Amino acid sequence: GVCGSVRRGWLAGLERRGAARHEVCNFEGECFYNTKMIQLCRLLALVAAPAVSQLVGPGSLVPAGGGGGGGFGFRMSGSVSRFPFGFFVGGSEVAEINGLYARTESVDHNLPHHCDPLYNHVDNGYKICVADTVGRDGVNGASQEWLFVDEEGRDVLACSRERPFSWLPGKSRAWDVVRRSFRYWAKGDRAKTKDTADGWWEAGEEGHVVEVDMPDSSRPILWERKRDGRRLSLGAWRLLPDDDVGETGVSTGDEDDDAIRPWQVVGLMSQRSFDEKLAKKNAHDQNVRDARARGGNQNAISHGAIFGGPRPPALLAAP
Repeated sequence: GVCGSVRRGWLAGLERRGAARHEVCNFEGECFYNTKMIQLCRLLALVAAPAVSQLVGPGSLVPAGGGGGGGFGFRMSGSVSRFPFGFFVGGSEVAEINGLYARTESVDHNLPHHCDPLYNHVDNGYKICVADTVGRDGVNGASQEWLFVDEEGRDVLACSRERPFSWLPGKSRAWDVVRRSFRYWAKGDRAKTKDTADGWWEAGEEGHVVEVDMPDSSRPILWERKRDGRRLSLGAWRLLPDDDVGETGVSTGDEDDDAIRPWQVVGLMSQRSFDEKLAKKNAHDQNVRDARARGGNQNAISHGAIFGGPRPPALLAAP
């Protein structure tokens, strides 16, 4: 019926675009990652008449159906064609991973990867980013990866960015837990150049880090080349650890790794949507502070109540 026709048309459009997964967003500005079309199909069936006449090409949005204003109304969906303004992450048992991430337009040259785009956690030093895999092996042979990076600059989770127009990462087991040698550089670290810079160095030249806080923020690392003692200022991402930087135990099924993975990764596709989530978070944080001042039950008002604690048991075995 209508549902089957819409589904076939939608899939055909995504296949023409070459999409590897379904990336669906709604007019509230939040994107969810679906491996099946059943949820979208049910939604379209509710608004079948306007939906059939208003389907548009990939990368576009169709008008919303149903009611409007502050009341309940059905929402039409469309495909994603740009990076989000931020992310809402929940469900990891690593509390620091959960929360809100805001996109920054500047490049952090202290990071061991060249990250673009880059999203900073609003409460700690964790980051989400897209990084290339020049000089190292990406998960599943990917040339680009989505990464969760911890406060020490280490890769924690990696998700293959299979195509340049994959604007969103996956969730749950789309992420591999990775153990790599990357971290923020320290004085004395052995490091080699990632790739060639004509007239400056060749790929794979050995040396060590002399300073890590040079005045030029775009070139904060002072590196000394081993073969001639020449010192060069450069971005941290131009260097690789002088050892194996490949994965040393990527896992896709271990329960300990499932505890690290986020089961909810939501792209916030508008500034309004991000601001609303941030306001809700700030209000929650204030409630926590007020309750603590009164000697309230901190467990009942934990951070997980808003950003997600451990994933429900039923999701542990989810694909």
